[in-house]
Amino acid sequence: MKKFFCKLFGHTWVHRSDNPKIAWHTSKKMSELEMNTSASDSSFWLECQRCSLRNDHPTRKDLRDVI
Repeated sequence: MKKFFCKLFGHTWVHRSDNPKIAWHTSKKMSELEMNTSASDSSFWLECQRCSLRNDHPTRKDLRDVI
């Protein structure tokens, strides 16, 4: 039934990541926040919210269509 809605209305793409562990720390001057990630080999992809179709290599057009 989920794929029926994707065929009818189109996919609802959302951003996903396998390692979303981000830590925020203050700078030495205590005036700005700095982002630190726990791993450098994070991967990002688009996934349909309804049918869980995964797009590992989205194009610029795919990214522009995601709101």
